[in-house]
Amino acid sequence: MSTLREESIKRIERFKELGVNPYGYRFHKEIEIAPLRKEGAGDRVYSTAGRLKGVRIMGKNIFLELEDTSGTIQCYIKEDEVGEKQYEIAKMLRIGDWLGVVGNLFLTKTEELTLRVNTFELCGVNIQPLPDKHSGLTNEVIKIRQRYLDFAVNADVRDKILQVGKLLQYFRQYFYDLGYLEVETPMLHGVASGAAAKPFITHLNALNQDMYMRISPELYLK
Repeated sequence: MSTLREESIKRIERFKELGVNPYGYRFHKEIEIAPLRKEGAGDRVYSTAGRLKGVRIMGKNIFLELEDTSGTIQCYIKEDEVGEKQYEIAKMLRIGDWLGVVGNLFLTKTEELTLRVNTFELCGVNIQPLPDKHSGLTNEVIKIRQRYLDFAVNADVRDKILQVGKLLQYFRQYFYDLGYLEVETPMLHGVASGAAAKPFITHLNALNQDMYMRISPELYLK
């Protein structure tokens, strides 16, 4: 087990000692980050959630970069405002953790729209450290073999996946409106199919029978 992983597990135990569930059951997310940014500074209180892409501790102040599928926003935590215990918890946050925050929007001295956090809730602790946003993920082999990591750190790749999902949804709805019916065919067949393709063979213990993974859906569709 790697040193970084060991440190992450120790961090989980420390959260528990502070009475914090490292994997919260539920958090009410009122608004996505992109529409939140359009609201502008004011006294209204919002609740949103996402994954941490950046953590900067400056004395008794902490700046977080929070991201969801719609965008990113800076969050500001001040010890005097959240209390000593919550600030102690906030200092333990790391890139990759999932966080729910509640607060109001304001503009910093550099005119950056920021969420001033009144309270927050830890929704999930990341055990395996993610690449930081500056160095990113550039290894092409890792990108292919660990697609989930590529999706987690590269917003442009994640956006493409979301666009594919929306496109498939559009096609489905188009054909549903025309009266077509979508059906699922079995993933495992009793006979090999797929012409010259080499089949994947497994064994179904319940029936004591060899089964072949579907290569083509044609047999059942016919």
